Amino acid sequence: MVRHASPPAAQGACRESAVLSPAGSRPRLIVLGAGTPFAGVRHSALRAVDGESRVLDWVLHAFAALDPEVWFVGGYQLEDVMARYGKVAYVRNENWRSTGSVGSLLLAPLREGIDHFIC
Repeated sequence: MVRHASPPAAQGACRESAVLSPAGSRPRLIVLGAGTPFAGVRHSALRAVDGESRVLDWVLHAFAALDPEVWFVGGYQLEDVMARYGKVAYVRNENWRSTGSVGSLLLAPLREGIDHFIC
């Protein structure tokens, strides 16, 4: 089953949430980041939020209490994202220009029986 969810609004909300995946299974956080940014040339995941924090830092922090397996499906500037986030697993969407986010979702390592958070 795939669950679509937004990151918790507050840090405490994540800590109080129960992980719904079966015992021994970690939920998966799938970040769809294959396309070009809406504005500029820097990958959206690497865009500064404040000081040293990037958008992907915020996403990872928002889900940290769930201790998910983190997968990033990328294409555009994937090497730049990989260089900054070495503990994240990656899937390359070679056809990101034509397949868009749906194509990236189809490449994501979804597994039956665990919870997935897609963002």
